[in-house]
Amino acid sequence: MVLALLWGMVGYTIFYIDPASIANLVVEGLYLPFLGLVFVATLYSLSLLFRSLGKALFVSVLIILLLTTGILGYFNWFLGLVVLLIIVIVLFGNRR
Repeated sequence: MVLALLWGMVGYTIFYIDPASIANLVVEGLYLPFLGLVFVATLYSLSLLFRSLGKALFVSVLIILLLTTGILGYFNWFLGLVVLLIIVIVLFGNRR
C-alpha cells in the first residue's frame, strides 16, 4: 500500500505538477522535492526487493546522482554505464 502511494505521488508529480513550480524550491534548478520523492520511493522499493537496506540505500543514492547529473547537464553515457556496472557488482558480486 505504501509502495503504491509513493509511486503514485511520483507519477502525479510527473504528470500534473508544472516543472517550473518545483524547479527552484530549495536549490535553484535542481528539482529537489521531486528528487527527494524519487529517492524515498526507490529506497522503499529496493529495500523490499533486495531485503537489504544497505544495498537499497547504495543503489538509490546512485540513481539520484544519475538523475542529478542529468538535470544539471553533466550526464554522459559512460557515466551511466559505470554506475550500472557498480550496481551490478554490488548486487550480484557477493553471491553465496
